[in-house]
Parts: sequence; C-alpha cells; structure tokens
Amino acid sequence: MKTANIVLEYQPTIARPPMPLNQMYGQACSSDTATIAAWRGLWLSNIKANKEKYGSFADHGIGKIFGSAEGLPCIIAGSGPSLKLNIHLLKDRPKSMKLISCLHNFHAMEDHDANVDYYVSLDAGDITVGEVSEGGQRSEDEYWALTEKRTLLCYIGTHPRLLEKWRGRVLFFNSPVPDQSFREEIDEVEFFHQWISSGGTVLGASMYISKAY
Repeated sequence: MKTANIVLEYQPTIARPPMPLNQMYGQACSSDTATIAAWRGLWLSNIKANKEKYGSFADHGIGKIFGSAEGLPCIIAGSGPSLKLNIHLLKDRPKSMKLISCLHNFHAMEDHDANVDYYVSLDAGDITVGEVSEGGQRSEDEYWALTEKRTLLCYIGTHPRLLEKWRGRVLFFNSPVPDQSFREEIDEVEFFHQWISSGGTVLGASMYISKAY
C-alpha cells in the first residue's frame, strides 16, 4: 500500500461568477456538441428499448436505495493501474464499509472476491458487454453467472445487450445532457428525473451515487 501526505489549504472564495450564468453554461458545454451529435441516436434507441423491457424506470430507479448506507464509509473503485496494488485488501474490509466499482473492474473484483455492493455503468455502447469478462481468469459464461448476486446501477441509455446478459438486480439513473431538445425527447419516453451528474465519466457517476445512497 502506498501513502501520501496531503497539505490542506483554504482557497479564497469568489464573491460572484466572472460572467453571466447562461454564458458560463454555454462555455462549459461547448465541447459537448460533437459528443451529443455522435451519440444521441444510440442513446435514444437504447432508452426506448430499455423502457419497453422494464416498463418503468422509476420502478427500477436508484431511488430504491436512497439513504440505505447513510453515514457508512464507502470505497469508490475506478479502473486505474493502481487498483491492482490494493485490490487484495478489499475482500477483508469491514462489513459496514461499502464498495462501489466501475463495471470495467467486474472480472478483477470477482477474481479477488471483493464482494462489490454496486457496479456502475455509464457507457451506451456494447463495449461494456465484453468488459465484464475480458482479462479475467474465468470463462465468459462463468462471469455472467456471477452477476446473479450483484447489483448494476446504470444509465437509462445503457446498451440493451448488457442488460440482457446481466442476471442480477438492475437499477437505473438518468444523466443530464446539455441539449434541451434531447432532454425533451427523453421526457416523452418517461419523465424520469433520478439524476446522477457524472461529469461524463463512470467514476464521476460512482462518486455521486455514493453521496446519494
């Protein structure tokens, strides 16, 4: 295990935003245009398919676990290279210490008996299907069998193939997209406002989920 000394410093506060709020929002989202154009079709298609299968996102939403771990310590596991240095320690953590992991870690976490409380997936592509087992020590079928005892927290636009293969509990969240017309299209499918503001990364989504539950 590696340790690091962190010096905490108070930063000066800013009395007011340096520009109007609408201008700040536009600037923050300026780089999202290409991403939205490339993905909105798949997002919408996936959302409609998942809606058809589950009937109601609200009935299968992350609100079902809201407050269930309030006041308890929580570990959030990303997929960085440092994970392999510490993953063996997760198995013997205190029972009260919860573990939320990016789905990409599924094979590694299961190989080390980490007993993950929640796996999180944000990506809408079917790349997530292969990530469950690639690089692991067991067969693909064995890993899918292990999902039966695990809970997946995922974006409503998750690829349907992943949800078809997942055998355990599935709970949905919505994630804000800075495009008004797209948000209106989603609301027409279902007005589902159990939001996780991920910052565009699954690790960000995991962090905000830890605050919510």
